[in-house]
Amino acid sequence: MERFPERFKAIAMVDPETPEKDLRALAERGVVGVRFNLVSHRADAREGNGAVKLSAPFHISRQPADYADLDPFTDAMLAAFGSSGCIWGSDWPFLNLAGGYRYGAARRAVERWLIDLQRRESVLCANPQRLFGFGGPP
Repeated sequence: MERFPERFKAIAMVDPETPEKDLRALAERGVVGVRFNLVSHRADAREGNGAVKLSAPFHISRQPADYADLDPFTDAMLAAFGSSGCIWGSDWPFLNLAGGYRYGAARRAVERWLIDLQRRESVLCANPQRLFGFGGPP
């Protein structure tokens, strides 16, 4: 990351009590976001201080063909964070998946969750570029 900052970015898992100076040091080394072992508060979402990744439906869905049982949760995340506060991720590499992973099923779920093409483009492309600092100055 330090050698190729325009090419690589990282998300760090940190303790919620991590001091601000340590977070700044991580940012200087190429870390563009943090992940806590806590669910974000919706107040953070309303204030624009958070983002959520819509990913890994294969880990929690009981309907692997289309992940439709996750629709209410995805709707809630989109309502809380707005399409500008959401990103999508494949969660590659797909480890310990007995039934394998099908991109087609994930893609169909994203298309169902984000019917509007502009919102889908935001979640799939524009938001990750903006949040992670790709495609322009940080």
